[in-house]
Amino acid sequence: MRCSMLSQRVSAQPAALGWRARPVQSRRILSVRAMAEELVAPHLARVSAADVARVLKSAPTGTVILDVRELTEVAEGSIKGALNVSASIVRAEDTSAFDAIVKERISGAPQVPVIVHCHFSKFRGPTCAKVLDDRLKALGMSGTEVKVLAGGVAGFMDEFKGDAALVQLPAGGWAPSHT
Repeated sequence: MRCSMLSQRVSAQPAALGWRARPVQSRRILSVRAMAEELVAPHLARVSAADVARVLKSAPTGTVILDVRELTEVAEGSIKGALNVSASIVRAEDTSAFDAIVKERISGAPQVPVIVHCHFSKFRGPTCAKVLDDRLKALGMSGTEVKVLAGGVAGFMDEFKGDAALVQLPAGGWAPSHT
């Protein structure tokens, strides 16, 4: 009985003393990858999968989709018409190979956006987008707008893997080795 009375007194004390419970402040806890996504090329716009699909389905606009995944990843599925240049070429110290690709494939369309992606577009895609943006400026092609596909090809496939007009898939369908 004494224990029961004690617990009643303890639980009643805060209210009796005018204390009130404070709401718990929710904090956004970021993983290292999420922090990296926010830190890598924050000045470059992110574009949704739906927006990219709309652009691809509209009249030819010349938009360049730059896929910076390795060939083995591209073989698992890709956005139809995307230009594949692996991140290792984009980020190489010797920029001559990438510069040649930029001049050949992008130089003719200074007002057309280039949308860069990797699998999830968390680190590799935004990093390559920043490199591309820097190279365009160095080559005197600063009018080209560089964007990042939010969610990468994985997000795009989640929404559009059933649309053969937008995606190219192997016989087994979309089954990426990344998860």
